[in-house]
Amino acid sequence: MYFGFPDENIESIPKGEYYVQAVLHKYQTFNLASKPFKIIFDPTNHNIIKIILSEVNPNIYEPKDTEYIRHIKIRSQLLTEFLGTDIFSSTCISTSWL
Repeated sequence: MYFGFPDENIESIPKGEYYVQAVLHKYQTFNLASKPFKIIFDPTNHNIIKIILSEVNPNIYEPKDTEYIRHIKIRSQLLTEFLGTDIFSSTCISTSWL
């Protein structure tokens, strides 16, 4: 399975049938995606594969705490400074551990 990284160039991907999908995620602003579709890929053929970002993924809402699970969200100072927008890391823990 290939995700676009760490391959340095497209010629390193073996010839074959692949399902492809593009996702454009701009942090809190928007989240667009193409519908997944199958292609026949040959690295020696330089045809252009058109991918249309036609889908808008819904926003992901923060989960609510329950009697058994507590959700924790921590702002990453280093990533926030590097990317210029607030970046958070989230996790959940069992309330039995508290």
